[in-house]
Amino acid sequence: MLGISPKMSRIFNSVQSKLYYICFKKDYMRKLFLVWITSFLSIFSALAQNNLQTPSKFLGYDMGSRFTFHHRVVDYVQHLAKNSPRVRYMQYGATNEGRPLVLTLISSPENLKNWQQIQQNNLIATGFQKGTIKGKHIPIIWLSYNVHGDEASCTEAALITLHKLAAAKETNIQNWLKDLIIVVDPCVNPDGRERYVNWYNQVGSLIPNPSLNGWEHHQGWARGRFNHYMFDLNRDWAWQTQIESQQRLKVYQQWMPHIHVDFHEMSYNNSYFFAPAAKPYHQDITSWQRKFQEHLGANHARYFNQNKWLYFTQQVYDLLYPSYGDTWPMFNGAMGFTYEQAGSGYAGVSVKRSNGDTLTLKDRFTHHVTTGLSTIEITHKHRQKILDKFKKYFKDAVDNPPGEYKTYVIKNQRKKSKVKALLTLLDKQKIQYEMAGDENKRYNGFDYLNKRKDASFRVQKNDILISAYQPKSVLVKVLLEPETFLEDSLTYDLTAWSLPYIYNMEAYACKERINGQKASEAASTYRSPSPNASAQPYAFISKWDDFESVRFLSALLRENILVRFGTSPFQINQQKFKRGTLVILSADNKRQKDLTSRISTIARKFNVQLTSVNTGIVEKGQDLGTQSYHRVKKPKIAVLAGDNIYNTAFGEIWHYMEKEIRYPITVINTRYLDETDLYKFDIIILPSGNYAEIDENFIGFVKQGGKIIALENALRELKRDKRLLLNRGSFKKNKSKRKRNNITRYYGQSRQRLMNRVAGAIYKVSLDNTHPLAYGEDQFTFLIKRNSRVYPYLPRGGWNVGRFENSSHISGFVGTNLKERIDQTLALGVEPFGKGQIVYMSDSPIFRGFWYSGKLLFGNALFFVGN
Repeated sequence: MLGISPKMSRIFNSVQSKLYYICFKKDYMRKLFLVWITSFLSIFSALAQNNLQTPSKFLGYDMGSRFTFHHRVVDYVQHLAKNSPRVRYMQYGATNEGRPLVLTLISSPENLKNWQQIQQNNLIATGFQKGTIKGKHIPIIWLSYNVHGDEASCTEAALITLHKLAAAKETNIQNWLKDLIIVVDPCVNPDGRERYVNWYNQVGSLIPNPSLNGWEHHQGWARGRFNHYMFDLNRDWAWQTQIESQQRLKVYQQWMPHIHVDFHEMSYNNSYFFAPAAKPYHQDITSWQRKFQEHLGANHARYFNQNKWLYFTQQVYDLLYPSYGDTWPMFNGAMGFTYEQAGSGYAGVSVKRSNGDTLTLKDRFTHHVTTGLSTIEITHKHRQKILDKFKKYFKDAVDNPPGEYKTYVIKNQRKKSKVKALLTLLDKQKIQYEMAGDENKRYNGFDYLNKRKDASFRVQKNDILISAYQPKSVLVKVLLEPETFLEDSLTYDLTAWSLPYIYNMEAYACKERINGQKASEAASTYRSPSPNASAQPYAFISKWDDFESVRFLSALLRENILVRFGTSPFQINQQKFKRGTLVILSADNKRQKDLTSRISTIARKFNVQLTSVNTGIVEKGQDLGTQSYHRVKKPKIAVLAGDNIYNTAFGEIWHYMEKEIRYPITVINTRYLDETDLYKFDIIILPSGNYAEIDENFIGFVKQGGKIIALENALRELKRDKRLLLNRGSFKKNKSKRKRNNITRYYGQSRQRLMNRVAGAIYKVSLDNTHPLAYGEDQFTFLIKRNSRVYPYLPRGGWNVGRFENSSHISGFVGTNLKERIDQTLALGVEPFGKGQIVYMSDSPIFRGFWYSGKLLFGNALFFVGN
């Protein structure tokens, strides 16, 4: 049972039987029996503990001499759980490539016996469960390692930390385990780590080579940092686009830990970073969360000072963007921390630094082990105050929520699939919401779409009401407030992310509390009306107004069902349909079997409303048999990947195509681009990257009828081609007469550069929705702008479908100089060239997979433009 030998087990069973016989036949010996059996079980438990092996002994090599494969990581964790009553193993999911996602619970045997009650007690403290706390309520620490796969010392540190806790005989550690539960995720990103470890173990030398000239210090393009789909999992906590995030946060919210630590690595020339974090701090981080940063930092510093290890605090790593492994836990009541050790993918098992020192893998994991144990120590010291402040955090959230807005109203009268997508995200976040009843009352509040602070609006039946009075109140404010307060513009990532702009939906922030009807987990039951269809219709018609329409079309094309789309508005059966409407004619699909059944099944899957008609004659517009209904070609699509392409830029396209709309693509590596016959494809997608030049074959491909979709930095190289309209556009003259100071102080140069940069700001994009690129859209949408390069409107002959017009900035930091230059520039354009088309997207409309409002636009670029 606990890893002892069969012989010992037989001895134990025999002794136990004899003791029972003696003691219960002779009543006076019962007390003696209890003494004997307690002593024997203590010896038995000690024997099991003695079977615990160190990581080095179990794995068969010295820790620090190589990196551990993920399956061996899992083996070792299971070994600990089998042989120590302090360790419990659980698998909480699997990655895209099928690797297990695992957790270990570390605590005293008594706590592990009652872990479910302890877990429930904590959920009662948060308000997520009703009831009274029974038994122990103790702090929960969650340690996450290796979210970036090539920051590979982290998992090695996890194994050593686990063994130290499981095998410890020191009184202080035993006291920690008696008063705390520690949850350890030894590898958050198994696919990325395995990509790195497998590569390194292939190229690494038997005698470690610290020289940066060695090939073991230079990964290929497919770096281990990212997950299978090249997503950065440390940017995905709030959005949960990736399967690893979805599964991890589901179990995280079953625990709601008090402390969360995210272990990382940074450049090998750095030292070690721990709290306090750099500014800006989000304004909703509490005073206690800020104070505990100081407590924890002082404790870490004590150990680093003793060992003369270098470290720094309060620089680079801030606490603003809500989708990190430190900030998202902060906005869920925990104290969240990032620890950064010098090393990362360039370091290997040893690397020569610029100062001449050699940094080893052992150095790296030793520092992480130290801060991990120091975290447990300082938590134990402040354990009662941590519990008290945790309870207060959630009590205040319900009774006195932060911020001026008390209800966020999401209008639910049109484009219901967008609402469902938002509700799905809220459900993942355990954010509560209600649906409005029949009151039909007017309120005043902030109008997101028009950026008006005191707009009048009406709450109607079934509108979504998100109250600030709930346990997740802080997270509600962080994700929904119109604009985030920024105490310092020198920040690490995005500065704007408000959900109504991400989903481009009519919404209002109201200062009043508005009550509605309970709508628990509405996303799981919320459906559009079911499709209706006659047995032998003349045509099926489906509106094109949402991302679900793109997924529906993709499924139809995979089934080889011929589809057309309308290029002008029309009315039939007293229903109005806009440009882009899908029309499936029975005459086009004569050879298709069970057409009605198949189309209806697909429509139900994507909550698409079908209209069946028995005539081709319309009441207004063009009849269904005319040339204005263009056939949707089933395109063969290629996407560039490899050297000079940004990994995450490629990844968001790959994920969109393969996971979201499930449409087949061919990925072409830039290394063999010259050998590729581009003319076998209809579309080539150029993700953002550092293109040295645009291959001449691409221009020929477009001339002959192909289509290129170019995103972000790919436009930079296309602009240099004098044959293209993008090269010939001119900017409007800047009317500003403000004089610029060209003298830069040496000390302030980093801030001076910010004047020409954008830190992930939200911009309103005016659309020409008569063009196929904007079919299904309203007159404007929103994009997250990160690209500091601006492009002029296309001259005559090109189509400026999306435009950054004057005063188009909505929220987020933009440098003063750049902000002037963005006005009246190109956001989305289409240039006819030869027989083909080039689609220009200055900023990615599908950014990080969470920018929902751009997903329809990207679908239009794929299936409508040029058809």
